[in-house]
Order: sequence, then structure tokens, then C-alpha cells
Amino acid sequence: MKKKSEHKVRELCRENYPLLILLVVFSVIIAVCNGCNALVIRKVVDLINGERPEEFKKYLVILTMVFLGSIISQYIYTRLYNKYSYYTSTEIRNNLFRNLIRKRYPDFKKRDVGEYVSMITIDATKLNDGYFLSTIT
Repeated sequence: MKKKSEHKVRELCRENYPLLILLVVFSVIIAVCNGCNALVIRKVVDLINGERPEEFKKYLVILTMVFLGSIISQYIYTRLYNKYSYYTSTEIRNNLFRNLIRKRYPDFKKRDVGEYVSMITIDATKLNDGYFLSTIT
């Protein structure tokens, strides 16, 4: 039997599925660019002492292009991750407050008001710190 919280996490992931796919794609692109950077840097260093300046220039241009691709991919990844984090944290906050509002009056009387305020404050702090988001992604 699946827990209710697992179901909610899966639902959050389904709602933001396109963003998750893009995050994975850009993670792979960044990894490939970083690997290519290492290989091209090695080739450029090998060519520094060589007597083939044209080949050196060619690899230097390739290195620059791959490096720029890596920077642009990292920027896009960061923007997508921030957007995903915002959507996810907003949805979690909305669920928290929606569930709190649904409680009946006798349920509120069972606990001290301070406990509810403490729960909301702790959950909001964890959201701001990225605690829940690290478990989702």
C-alpha cells in the first residue's frame, strides 16, 4: 500500500513532468560539455609546444565554443531548476494551507494553536531551505 505522501510527491512530479525532462536533458548536456572541455583542453595543451599553429587555432576555437555551450546550458539549467523549485514549493504550501483550512473546529481544539503555528513555520522554513525539494528531485 502506497503512502499518501508518496502519492502527493508523484503527483507533483507528474504536474511538472516537462520541466523535469528538461532538467535531465540539460544535466546530460552539461556533463557532455564538461567532458568535451577536458578532452579539448588536453589536445590544446599538447599542441601548445607543437609546430602546427593552424591546428592549435582550430582546437582553441572548438574549446571556446564548447565552453560557451557549457555556460549557456548551465544558465538554462539554473533557470529551469529555479522555476521547478518555485512551482513545487508553491504547490506544497498550497496543499499545507488547504489541509489546514479543511480541519473542523473540534480538531483545532484538540491541539494548542501554537502547535499549528509551529508546524506552518517549520514547514515554510524547510521549503525556503530547499529541504523538501532535495527529496523530490
